[in-house]
Amino acid sequence: MHEHAGAGSSAHSSPAEIQAMLKYMLAHNEHHAEELSDLSHDLSHLGLDGAARELELCVEEYKRGNNRLASVLKKLEE
Repeated sequence: MHEHAGAGSSAHSSPAEIQAMLKYMLAHNEHHAEELSDLSHDLSHLGLDGAARELELCVEEYKRGNNRLASVLKKLEE
């Protein structure tokens, strides 16, 4: 397990600060998606295909959320 920096704090004083936090969170979430995908492959190799498929659906949800975060970041950069 690891700590989530800034978890629960919401006092960001500027758009640049929010943008920096979103960049961090996007990279962090992308890392989680990779870890979940690895676990899905492990489940598949253990013959737990149903659980592996369900976990891959979770990965797809992460990716959708990450795409939306990337879209917000793009808007902030305009």
